[in-house]
Amino acid sequence: MTHQRKTFSMLAAFILSVFAWQAHANNLAVKHVALHNEVAGSHVMVRLDVSWDNSWRNDLAGAGQAAPFNYDAAWLFVKFSTDGGASWRHATLSATSAEHAVGNNNGVPATMQAVSDGKGAFIFRAQNGSGANTWAEVQLKWNYSSDGLSSIANVIVNVLTLEVVYVPAGSFFVGDQSPSPINGQFEKGTSSAPFEITSEGALTLGGGGATSLGNNNAQGMAHLDDFNDSVSKSLPAAFPKGHAAFYIMKYEITQGQYADFLNLLLSTQANRRNIASVATYQNFRGTIAGAHPLIAASANDRACNFLSWLDGAAYADWSGLRPMTELEFEKAARGNQAVVAGEYAWANATITRQTAHNGADGSGAETAAPASANANFNSGINGPVRAGIYAAPASANRAQGGASYFGVMELSGNLWERVVTLANSIGRNFIGTHGDGELSTSSGVEGNANVASWPGANTIGSGLRGGAWKDEAKLLRLADRACAATPDAQRINHYGFRCVRAAP
Repeated sequence: MTHQRKTFSMLAAFILSVFAWQAHANNLAVKHVALHNEVAGSHVMVRLDVSWDNSWRNDLAGAGQAAPFNYDAAWLFVKFSTDGGASWRHATLSATSAEHAVGNNNGVPATMQAVSDGKGAFIFRAQNGSGANTWAEVQLKWNYSSDGLSSIANVIVNVLTLEVVYVPAGSFFVGDQSPSPINGQFEKGTSSAPFEITSEGALTLGGGGATSLGNNNAQGMAHLDDFNDSVSKSLPAAFPKGHAAFYIMKYEITQGQYADFLNLLLSTQANRRNIASVATYQNFRGTIAGAHPLIAASANDRACNFLSWLDGAAYADWSGLRPMTELEFEKAARGNQAVVAGEYAWANATITRQTAHNGADGSGAETAAPASANANFNSGINGPVRAGIYAAPASANRAQGGASYFGVMELSGNLWERVVTLANSIGRNFIGTHGDGELSTSSGVEGNANVASWPGANTIGSGLRGGAWKDEAKLLRLADRACAATPDAQRINHYGFRCVRAAP
């Protein structure tokens, strides 16, 4: 039996800590992966060390706390190979939190949170506080018999991790209250006032009723919703509305993360998902190159553009996550706060454009110029920038760091966020099923997500929110839905992706 000992540093970037609104490098890393304590024919413990800087938790009872009441976490998932790394499958972990453990917490107690389908586990602080996490001998119980194995002879494993932010359950507002209507903005009836999401229950969309979720009569939308002030539709209770708790990736998928994803696919799958095959890819700050399974990115922390819906959905499925809905997009940005007229994801209408870089661009340590920049839009940079770049050490608040209420980065600008839309029945039939960690191997669709309830190859049911590096500032406004119903199947230089998962 061999044990692969490999570090997957999936993202080393700058963030804005929501605990004190201060930003520093996070340096998320997994090291010293090994298998031990096997129970023959049943399960084995996957042991690893995980660490990152400037973590926080601020949601437990106690004095002296201030909103927001949430925390950051790492999503851990395991891939295994029985053929020396030629092919990889997703490991099924225990669905019981107590069966996972932290051996040495180095003075910062940790909590392991399992999920019911066993596709991974969350690890985060067990107590309120902030600072570095250095958790050694973390143990994930892998029920390998559930994956059809009778032993772990000649098995190798990879543990992967993504930085996520917990978005707590609760009511929130969607829409805006700007005196100038915003493209397709959500509203209460036809009032232009914000609409409050108070549960995960079914909603009436459009029709002009005072209690319906309106859309500014779909004005200004590139592709129209199928509801408006005169026509009503129903949004089912099963559609994720953001009221229930969920986890969201702190950053858009990065080029380094996407390269790692490609390397762990079959060659036929990787060929279908390889965005570097686009003729203009390198012209727009794309750095992924190489041949499977030695694909790499020379700017690991740069947000990954050219992601089609199928590319992003495949990444979500493969990692045991799912796409987010456009209501979850607004919740992750605004939280439970009052709506500000014309606001961006950082809760005001002030925005400063990045025009250049300070330091070696692509080094992972480059900063934005001017220093006051908080968004990448209408850009002469000609592509995406490093994830979390605006959260420099001098950032004293959300606006300076370009951060959402819950500490999610670049929800306004850099790359368009792919979302499941409310605009049509295909989108509204989305029920939030999570990926199973495996992609299709069928001829002609190799490497596609295999979750039947997600929007598919024709991309009807998907849309775009948040604006991107080549857009005018007005498209970056939090409530703007100009492209919320745009079902673009192409790989475009300003399209990205970010995944979520419902909290257990």
